[in-house]
Formats: sequence, structure tokens, C-alpha cells
Amino acid sequence: MSTNKFILDGRYGDLLQYYGINVEEALKKAGLPEDTFAHKTPILKEEEYYRFMQAVGDLTKDPAMALKIASTDRIESFSPPIFASYCAKNGRMCIERLARYKKLIAPMQFMITEDEETLSVTLTPSQDDLKLPLFLVESEFVFLAHIIQMATKEEIVPVALTIAEEMNDPELNTFFGGHVNLGKDNTITFRKEDLMKPFISYNEAMWEYFQPEMNKRLAELEVDDSTSARVRSALSELLPRRSMWN
Repeated sequence: MSTNKFILDGRYGDLLQYYGINVEEALKKAGLPEDTFAHKTPILKEEEYYRFMQAVGDLTKDPAMALKIASTDRIESFSPPIFASYCAKNGRMCIERLARYKKLIAPMQFMITEDEETLSVTLTPSQDDLKLPLFLVESEFVFLAHIIQMATKEEIVPVALTIAEEMNDPELNTFFGGHVNLGKDNTITFRKEDLMKPFISYNEAMWEYFQPEMNKRLAELEVDDSTSARVRSALSELLPRRSMWN
């Protein structure tokens, strides 16, 4: 499947600005047009997205910025696949939904593996020759742990976290329970018993509302890259474009 082009949610630019990151400067550093977020449907290729996220990480003066952004209040309202995952019955179902529909919101994959006691998620690019920026990896794993904590109202932490590039932020290390290791992959691991704890946000009616449209859009991704962009544009209309901070 080719998902080389995708549409950024315009609110992400607002979110970065909210935390003091100069979006135009990050775009310029990544070699992208400075007015990218001024477009109604900002489209980036996968490698361009990674360059942009690398630039954001390079420009921020706060080593805990990924933690602050990815644990923003109402992050679940960012897209239909995220909201549908937040409405899941438990953490396992949340992860399975995110893995299935990840291609609708970003050019990455959640690869799930498990043993008798744990379940792991490995974050990989959709193209093998590309490298995931550290800032992006940190943000994705903070988001995943945070949404599970937020939905269960419990301090669930991973039992292991392996990152392919050294992380130097003590706040992030604390957030992940001090279980951060350097390795060749980007993998987060949870206890299965933690992932079976019920989500207070469980809402089957909302899932039934979103599922048919997301399945339809996922099927349409099989066509071509231009369709991929239209898919993400259409999905963005499923949720009201309210402020995340009000």
C-alpha cells in the first residue's frame, strides 16, 4: 500500500504555536514551504513529515516538549481514529484500533507482538529506508501511554520502553516509569493485565458511528496517493473543529 502523501491536521500547527514553537521556522529548517499550515489541507510526503518533526525537536529548548504536547488535554479530539480508540473498551482494544487505522492519520505503523504476560507495540515507518525522528517517537509513545492513563484514570506505565536513539530528558524517563532502554527498535511494552482495565471513556455508540466511515476510508487508501490525501481530508470533517484548550 502506498501512503507516501498525507494531510496534516491544521490544528497541529496551532498546538505547536501554543507551546512556543515557531512553526514557520521549523518548516524552513525542514526545507518545506513556510506557509504549509496556511493551506486548508496541508499535504506532506512521509519523508517531509519526518524532516518537519526532526526540525521541531531540534528547535525546542525544552527537552520535555514531546511530553507536554502529546499529553495535551483533549488530545483524543485530534482525529476520528484517535477518538474511536479513546472510546474503546480497554487498552488492548485501543491499541488494536490505533494499529488498524494508524495509516489514516500518519505515515507510520504500529506492529503488535505479545507473549503470555505482555503486549508490545513497535513503531515503524511505512518505508524501510526512512528513520523516525526521536521527537516523533517520544511523542507517539507518550501519547499512547497518556491516552490509556486518561481513559482508565489510573497511572498505568509501560514495563519496558526501547528507543533507537538516546533520550536525555529525565521527565520523560520518569513518565515512563524509568524503564527506558537504548536498542535497535522503537518499542513500548505493557502488562496485559493493565491493558484489560476498563476505559471510563468506553462508548460503543461512538465507535459504531465512526467505524463504517473509517473502514471505507481505509479501503480507499488502496487506490493511490491522491486518494490517500482526500481520505484524510474527509476524515477530518467527522469531528467538530473545536479548540483543544476550551
